[in-house]
Amino acid sequence: MKKKLFNHALLVFYFIFMFASTSFCQNDSTLKIYDKIAETSSIKLQQKILLSDKQTLQVKDILISYLKQTNKKESDSELLLSKIESLLNDKQKPKYEIIKTEWWNYVLKETSNLDKK
Repeated sequence: MKKKLFNHALLVFYFIFMFASTSFCQNDSTLKIYDKIAETSSIKLQQKILLSDKQTLQVKDILISYLKQTNKKESDSELLLSKIESLLNDKQKPKYEIIKTEWWNYVLKETSNLDKK
């Protein structure tokens, strides 16, 4: 009887471990995808408005924080765009205003592709 109970407990533990491992791998791969989207998007913005390396890293960090959020709202994207704008100098801001919509649509397209996978 004790052996049978032990075998059941071992089996339950095995399934819990497998579920946790699978869940962790999915989260890790999702984070890698977020990192890749944030990196390509921040580099694209860097090339268009001549961000410094420091600004590019800050944009990437802001994007990763945004991408990790669940249940994103319109106000979240507005906040993200204003955070990015606050990083810019006076020469970069007019360029940013011109390409902001196009760039943001690129980011949204990349994240929607993630949802399809």
